[in-house]
Amino acid sequence: MINGTAAGGGYELALATDHIMLVDDGSSAVSLPELPLLAVLPGTGGLTRVTDKRKVRRDRADVFCTTEEGIKGRRAVDWRLVDEVVPSSRLEEAVAKRAREFTARSSRPAAGKGIALTPLKRERSADAVEYSTLSVEFERASRRATITLRGPEAPPPASAEAMVDAGAQFWPLRLVRELDDAILDIRANEFDTAAIIFKSSGDPAQVLAYDQFLEANKKHWLAREIRAFWKRVLKRVDLTSRSLVALVELGSCFAGTLAEHATTPRLGAAVTVPRVGILRASYSRYYQHPQVATIEGPVLGFALKEGLAMAAWGVGSVGFSCSHGLSPPREPRCTPLTD
Repeated sequence: MINGTAAGGGYELALATDHIMLVDDGSSAVSLPELPLLAVLPGTGGLTRVTDKRKVRRDRADVFCTTEEGIKGRRAVDWRLVDEVVPSSRLEEAVAKRAREFTARSSRPAAGKGIALTPLKRERSADAVEYSTLSVEFERASRRATITLRGPEAPPPASAEAMVDAGAQFWPLRLVRELDDAILDIRANEFDTAAIIFKSSGDPAQVLAYDQFLEANKKHWLAREIRAFWKRVLKRVDLTSRSLVALVELGSCFAGTLAEHATTPRLGAAVTVPRVGILRASYSRYYQHPQVATIEGPVLGFALKEGLAMAAWGVGSVGFSCSHGLSPPREPRCTPLTD
């Protein structure tokens, strides 16, 4: 709901929502004034959301982003910049009505039991932070931080009800909360850290079992929230202003959701050692990878940099998106995977 002027970042925040209401008072407006005021295009996706998400005609989008004062009232609705305009006198009534409509369409059970997100437990030392599902080690002299993700120690629960009973201790939820905390801690407190190295340890079959459990229960409200939480955290990792490295080695469990760290679009490098397990899954639920595949063949190591993959083939196998571009010394077998 916009009551006043939503300009620049304010309108981009509104664009991230599903429904935009604009007060029709003659002065409230929406605008992206960066071009007429600063001579730059909106830099955080505003024009993309206007044209691709809200389906605004491109000629109108051109006029909109060059209009300093923005667009008001019925014209904003006609141009699809907002969904509806509401007079000030009926604002509270209209907001309450829309809230009831959206609630009625929600698949979340009205009498569903929530879970308590208990405080995270972390143990700090001079050069490390220890969580229940991961650890962070700092090499400050070399400006590096190593995050080691630990796979689950037990199989997934037998039912969605058991997942709810586990609450914040459910492994995927516990891990994503701790990973989010670790990334934010590095961002806010470790200013000199230039590179983040991701490692993992555990059974990849157990990781895939949890992925399959969440997929099988994807209509359950908690499974849906956990998957959405993972998507947000993976985007946070991807947008972290550090060099990102994934080290895939013997005993790693980079599979399923955890394999996102080894195939993130910003990956700087990934190195394997002999006899590493297959790194495989479909990641389209989090990133828009064109296609994810398993590269079958002996692999000693590979490095991904600016969309280029170079492989040194030895013993073991590794899988990643063929779209990255593969340049091995000899031709591997590339088998596309499907959900």
